[in-house]
Amino acid sequence: MLSAIVNGVSMGAIYGLIALGLTLIFGIMKIINFAHGALLMLSMLTSYWVWKFTGVNPYLLVFVIAPIMFAVGYCCERFLIKPV
Repeated sequence: MLSAIVNGVSMGAIYGLIALGLTLIFGIMKIINFAHGALLMLSMLTSYWVWKFTGVNPYLLVFVIAPIMFAVGYCCERFLIKPV
């Protein structure tokens, strides 16, 4: 029972962070970024595969993957979304 509660709270926190990111992007840019979920999935898969092949702690990978995905998101906004 306790593990179900902890699992539910952690999944709720993850969904909340995803929604917060989408809301923040829409609030600032006034554009709905449909690539938000795809970029999130790309970062999760990248973290998984780096962890699987190198054995680096996934919590440490946040500090490596997050800046890379920030750059990818910035390039998408700068070169794909803004010109439209």
